[in-house]
Amino acid sequence: MFPYRSFVDASVFVFLILGNHFTVDTRCRSTPSGSVCQWFDSVVWIALMGRLCAQWEHLQWIRSMRRCLIAVLVMLATSMNAQCVKPGVSRWAVKTSLPTTRTKPVAVSLAELTALAPPASAETSKELASRFPENLGHGLKEGSLVRVSGWVRLIATDPDCDYHIQLTPTNSGTDGTVIVEVPNPEAAYENSAELRDSATAVRDFLKTNLLKGKEPSGGKGSLIGAAYVEVTGQLFIDAHHLPHCDGRGKQGMPATTCWEVHPIIAARFAPRP
Repeated sequence: MFPYRSFVDASVFVFLILGNHFTVDTRCRSTPSGSVCQWFDSVVWIALMGRLCAQWEHLQWIRSMRRCLIAVLVMLATSMNAQCVKPGVSRWAVKTSLPTTRTKPVAVSLAELTALAPPASAETSKELASRFPENLGHGLKEGSLVRVSGWVRLIATDPDCDYHIQLTPTNSGTDGTVIVEVPNPEAAYENSAELRDSATAVRDFLKTNLLKGKEPSGGKGSLIGAAYVEVTGQLFIDAHHLPHCDGRGKQGMPATTCWEVHPIIAARFAPRP
């Protein structure tokens, strides 16, 4: 045990812990293996804080260890915010690219996306490495560029480092939830320089305007208030989840379709309906 002889001694030790934690946290967030790095940092963080708390208890600077443990858990929850793990696997090359030949974006409502049937071959070829070729009607097929407007209800950081955004047709209910996503712009996640630029712009728009400059939370995500936006991107079906598409939404907002806009290449505020 460190014999803290004064409040100054303990304060210096606290600042050393905080300095190490936030230095490591910043370095971790800049690397593709950030989650493993932050988990290791979190273990060190708990050990150091636990030791400090034990010493404070010994010196009777606090009344009970419970307060220290609560503080440690709060700090840990903060450090684990917005973690991502690594690039995804299921149809990853499709969801992080656009077709070579692109069409002009087609305006599609969330209701139309919800009603859109999956390609006939999707359930038997869920991990198809290319785009499903079936014509879906209205000039659409997987890979078509679409424009969709809706209320942003939630933004989360997924384990594959995508921003996961849930849109609904109204701001009062959760029926008709559609998921749209934008990838991490780092080269380890996105091969196309063009899409890295657009992903950076979209994520900056979301962070600046809807998240007060912060990264969205991991896990259940960050609930958003009254923001009505238009997103443009690729029509993509997350076939891996067929036929159980309603298991994909977060915080009581089940997606009612496996269709997504993924990747998003542009986002802006839209006139409210």
